[in-house]
Amino acid sequence: MKLGYIGLGAMGLPFARHLKAAGHDVAVLNRSDRPYAEARRAGLSIAASVSEVVEVSDVLFTCLPNSQIINDIYEQIDKPGLICCDNSTVPYEQATQLHNQLNERGMAYVECPIFGSAQDAIDRTVYLVISGDAAPVQTVMPIARQAARDIAVAGGPGAASLIKTLQNGLGHVQMVAIAETLAMAEDLGLDLNQFVDIVSHCGGMASTRLFQRKAPQMLAIPEETGAKLDIAAKDAMSASKLFTQMNNSSALIHHAAEKYTEAQRLGLGARDFAAVFQATRRREKR
Repeated sequence: MKLGYIGLGAMGLPFARHLKAAGHDVAVLNRSDRPYAEARRAGLSIAASVSEVVEVSDVLFTCLPNSQIINDIYEQIDKPGLICCDNSTVPYEQATQLHNQLNERGMAYVECPIFGSAQDAIDRTVYLVISGDAAPVQTVMPIARQAARDIAVAGGPGAASLIKTLQNGLGHVQMVAIAETLAMAEDLGLDLNQFVDIVSHCGGMASTRLFQRKAPQMLAIPEETGAKLDIAAKDAMSASKLFTQMNNSSALIHHAAEKYTEAQRLGLGARDFAAVFQATRRREKR
């Protein structure tokens, strides 16, 4: 099948490569030229514009960093009969608006957010949740499945976006809890590396995959990251807004969003989202 892919970030480029490896013709587009050398080595065709990708695609995939860019791209997509499959993390309201807008223009919008890390995307071990109208979902499912370990159907328009928003919110509550616990351990004079090693290997209820993966990174923030704090802050705030809209005053969700916002104010937005620890330590230790 002829596919398009717009957005070759930490998730999008591996996803597009897996689709190509599965035998599809894949034309790609990115806002910067940075990933194009790797894209060419993978046999992906570089398009010059959104309209060029759209023209050669039966199904168009997108994986974009924020709501404004998503809107900007989708405003340029106009091809009756086209199915658009969005791997981005999209707020519920925006997902349902895009579904309605594309339907009015004779196209289909399918939500298919990606669950997993940048390394999972490379290893083809991400998990997908898909939702939308039944016919386009059935068309997209076997294609998207070729870039993932598994895929679940969540229901109609907006369902996958709600699941991703809530899952991200829960994850970021846990991230802030880990950061605040490490900060307390530091204040108590414990050896943080030893503390992280013990919790990671003790088998206790806090010895989760998230702790094992991200707590060491809080102590030594990686220079390269596929999960920037700016993106985490956006996702945490999206969950916070959803709770507010539902008149749910969950202090945990709102506190997590505030802590990521504080980290952004400290200039940590381009770092790995484990840098939220720096916003949690006592100010004189930052």
